[in-house]
Amino acid sequence: MPRRTPEEAEQTRLNLLNTALRMYAQQGLHQVSLKQIAAQAGVTHGAVYWHFRNRDHLLESLYFHHEMPFEQQFVEQQQAIRQDPVQALADYLRGVLRAVLSRPALRLTYRLFWLQPDQAELAGVYARLQADQALCLSHLLAFLKQARKKKLLKKKFSTQPFAESLAAVLHALLREAVQPALFSPNAEPSPLQEITAEEHSSDVLDYELPEAIEHLIQALIRGLAAG
Repeated sequence: MPRRTPEEAEQTRLNLLNTALRMYAQQGLHQVSLKQIAAQAGVTHGAVYWHFRNRDHLLESLYFHHEMPFEQQFVEQQQAIRQDPVQALADYLRGVLRAVLSRPALRLTYRLFWLQPDQAELAGVYARLQADQALCLSHLLAFLKQARKKKLLKKKFSTQPFAESLAAVLHALLREAVQPALFSPNAEPSPLQEITAEEHSSDVLDYELPEAIEHLIQALIRGLAAG
């Protein structure tokens, strides 16, 4: 049997990651074994252990393979935050929501890791989950502090509690949106749908947020802006 090339080995690894993500997110961590993942991916059980030491290593690799878009969206608003931090905040919220909701892989990743982050099975990534939650909160605080510096917020406005409330609203919207029953028929990937390794930014830009979410963002922004 010919030796597999590095490119073929990497393709097998990506196939295992994508298969594991689908199966774990749709069936639950307790319902899926590594042997089942291998069978669904069309590889041997040994191939799983060639790429991943155990299930904990596979879960850690999954989390880091599809990173949440908090930092990327914050970087994209760096110029805008200096000019109009309130508008930049609204666009940050839209950007995070669009990025997750428009990409099957990120929807499934959020569902798997963020809906019940305190599961014992996720102990290996729990510290990173907490760090990403803190990162998102720090972004929201940065927008609000810059807005206060520019005197764009209401008087006696407290940035820390509002940032925490915004973070709670953002994650509540994401939690609701990634629930299987709430997907439109064309939005939920089927068990056999391929999650592409490359997802283009144009998919995010073309994605329109549901009207109710857009109205909520606008209401939040109106609630903090100085009149």
